[in-house]
Amino acid sequence: MFRPDHERPTEENAPHEGTRDARAAQAAELARSTFYYQSKVLDGGERHEELKAKIKAVYERHKDRYGYRRIAESIRLADQRVTRKTVRRLMV
Repeated sequence: MFRPDHERPTEENAPHEGTRDARAAQAAELARSTFYYQSKVLDGGERHEELKAKIKAVYERHKDRYGYRRIAESIRLADQRVTRKTVRRLMV
């Protein structure tokens, strides 16, 4: 609840308004949370790079005859946990 002895944040006295990131987010016309989320996603790199290579290898080894279900099963039999949904998403 708002207490009268405290001043409400305004554009002039907002806590993060003076930071470089806040100014960059404001210049890009993004919400600060979106700005930080996007920067985190872009810095993360590729999460499934190794799995993508395995999917491609299985697909090519079977001369383009395996779909996502059979590829997922083949990778699971090689002792790696993977779901059909993940394989399907990465194959697109």
